[in-house]
Amino acid sequence: MTRVGIDLASVSRVAESAGRRPRLLARFFTAAELDDAGNGPHRWPRLAARFAAKEAVIKLLRPTAHLPEWRSIEVRRHDGGWCSIRLSGEAARLAAEQGIGEIAVSLSHEGPLAVAVAGAARGGGGAAGEAGSGERGKARIEVGAHTPLDAPRRDGRPGGDPPPFLGRLAPQHHHHDVFAPRGGARLEAP
Repeated sequence: MTRVGIDLASVSRVAESAGRRPRLLARFFTAAELDDAGNGPHRWPRLAARFAAKEAVIKLLRPTAHLPEWRSIEVRRHDGGWCSIRLSGEAARLAAEQGIGEIAVSLSHEGPLAVAVAGAARGGGGAAGEAGSGERGKARIEVGAHTPLDAPRRDGRPGGDPPPFLGRLAPQHHHHDVFAPRGGARLEAP
């Protein structure tokens, strides 16, 4: 079985949050990630894309108790320009428990938005099908969503809360901070 997670992040919200609370950078990103982002004009789009990648991986891992530490999901940039994911700590444990091996990731940023998609084969599934399923050659894909569509919204209406970026694009929608985990609780730097 293949799992996919996707996330979209607002570049300005990441930059503004880090500007208000500079210690957030060290909480969310490893030294290598901060180094890869550089200090030039592409710093904030690159960090927003890495944050989106971490969120996409979390959606793929589907933690039930609590989120893994942000730096336990590291986006590594290779000399050829592509990126990969390195897991450690709680994130690595979650992946191992679920039979998730290598996680593929793709990042992009354009204008005010950054996006990332993460995918992984789980438990010997993927394109070859699951063992004993009789579905050889057919892929089963699970997609990690921001909020289940049938979950009640925080304001009590049905349909799930919209993703955080919709707040910028459609102000009538309620949204939470890009640096907030599911459930709307804000993360503060130590």
